[in-house]
Amino acid sequence: MNLITLKTFDNSIDANMLKCQLELEGIQSYLKDENTITTNPLYNIALGGIKLQVLEQDYTKAKTYLDQLENTPYTNQDNDIIHCPKCQSTNIQVGFASYKNITGILSLLTAFVFMIFPFYNKKVYKCMQCDKEF
Repeated sequence: MNLITLKTFDNSIDANMLKCQLELEGIQSYLKDENTITTNPLYNIALGGIKLQVLEQDYTKAKTYLDQLENTPYTNQDNDIIHCPKCQSTNIQVGFASYKNITGILSLLTAFVFMIFPFYNKKVYKCMQCDKEF
C-alpha cells in the first residue's frame, strides 16, 4: 500500500474538507502530521505541513478531481463569477490574509516583538494574475 501526497495544507480544517470531498468521490485518503501540527502550529514549517495522501492506484482520479475543483471559478451569493476589478481574471485566491492596512502592520510588529502569532488580519480576495487585493 503506497501512499502519494496529493496536496499539503497549513491547517487541518482545509485538509479535512478536501479529505471528505475525496471520500464522497470514493477515494480513500489519509492525513499525515495532522495531530502534530494541530497540537503545535509552530511545527508546520519543520514538518512541511499537513499532507493529504491517497493510494497510488487512486492518485490519477484524485488529481483529476482536485484539478477540477481548483479550476472552478469562485462565485458570490448570487452565483455570479467573481472577477478581479483590475484585470477581470477569475484566477483568484479566497481568504487571503492581508496586512496592508495600519492595524495589520501593527499586528505584525506586535507579533514580532512578543514572538506570538499575528492576532489580526483581514481576509480578502487576491488576484493571482495581477496581485490586486479586493
